[in-house]
Amino acid sequence: MKAKVTTLYRKGRYIPSPKVGAVVEGDLNLMTGKHPVLGRVTVEACVVDERGVSQVPDMHDAVCACIAANGFRLRGTECINGIEYAQEWWCVPVV
Repeated sequence: MKAKVTTLYRKGRYIPSPKVGAVVEGDLNLMTGKHPVLGRVTVEACVVDERGVSQVPDMHDAVCACIAANGFRLRGTECINGIEYAQEWWCVPVV
């Protein structure tokens, strides 16, 4: 699904409203798969461009935290340099 995705956390810390995290547009994909580091099955979310390159770190253990009329929020964790951090994405479908 084509979506505009805004990251709401940076290294596990919430980014206040006037400031924004990374805003990327691409194909939002959700899939289950075995996490190579955790060694268990997780629900993974990723945003890729038309070349298939990931635009932001993949989200693991992704769940839908809320759905609104204009978008939805995904919540999970991301791995940066071997450290898992809390992350949320605000996702707006692009028509």
